Formats: sequence, C-alpha cells, structure tokens
Amino acid sequence: MCFVVLLHNKLYAKKTFGMLFQRNLTETINDLVKTVQQNSEAIMSAFAEINVVTTKLVRQETSISTATNDFPISSEIMLQKMEEKITCDNRDIYVSTMNKLWRNCVGKNRENILDSKVKMDYNVDGTHGKRSLRKYKIFYKALIDSIETLPSLGEKNAEQLLRQAMQLCKKKQFRKNSENKKIELESTENIDVN
Repeated sequence: MCFVVLLHNKLYAKKTFGMLFQRNLTETINDLVKTVQQNSEAIMSAFAEINVVTTKLVRQETSISTATNDFPISSEIMLQKMEEKITCDNRDIYVSTMNKLWRNCVGKNRENILDSKVKMDYNVDGTHGKRSLRKYKIFYKALIDSIETLPSLGEKNAEQLLRQAMQLCKKKQFRKNSENKKIELESTENIDVN
C-alpha cells in the first residue's frame, strides 16, 4: 500500500508540475502575443505618421516651386497680387521660398525677390517721394520674417538689412544710369565730330 501511495504522489507531482509548466508556458505565450500586437500597432502608427509627413513634404516642395515662380516681383500689380496670394495657410511656404531666394545674403541676392524697378519706386516707409513697402502688410511681414531666419543677419535687425539692401540697389542703379548717360554723351560727341 505504501508503494501505491508513493507512486500516486509521484504521478500527482509530475501531473501538477506539468500543469504548472503548461500554465506558465501559456501565460508566457499570451504575454508574447500581446507584446507582438502592441509592437505591430506601434509600427503601423509610425508608418502612418511617416506617410503623412512624406505627403506634406511633397506638397510643400510642389508649393515652394510654384511660389518660386512668383518672384522676382517687378511691378506694383505683382505686389498687390502677392499681398492677396499670401494667406495663413501658405505663409510659411512663401517665407521659406523667399529665404531660399535670399541665399543667405540679402545684399547680393536682392534681385531674386524684388526687381530693381520696384526697388527704385519703393522704400520701406514710403518717404522721399517713394511708395511704401509697409503698405503691403502681409507681404512685408513675410519678407521681414524670411530675412530674420538668415544666418547672415548677425547683430542687425531684418528691417535694417532690407533698408541697406534697397539703398545699395538704388546706388548701383544710379551709378549704372550715370555711366550710360556718359557713354551716350561720348557717342554723340563722336558722331558730331565726324
């Protein structure tokens, strides 16, 4: 009888150990399945975010290339149209486009944004018989914001840099006009002499 009890206890222990092992194994498998499901959901969410960001970047690049076609501004009509085109939704695109057109130097690349004719007819405040760029509030704010993001800004403020660039353009234009008049006078003198 003792032998039967001992055998029974051994079988019971094996059966209990087997059941505990099976429960632990089942729990471990269930935990792994939950972890895999959570990881799959996280991966799918990350892919969805990547897709959204990629779509936005493609749209933005398309918008930037479209916005680039609006420059340089060469007339008052184009300034008025630009004022109407810039909205809350696309303002960042225009600021980014102007920033790229500045190519980190307002002084040297001013013709990429404003044509020399516009610079001759306008100044920031509209003084000295010129028209005011500030009149176009939305465009002017976007223009200043595009300059503020330039690394070459240094200690100057954006408006100061814009004023200097416009003054430099005017000086160059006056110099060019003066040289052209000088050449015309010389050519007319040569014709009169012959």
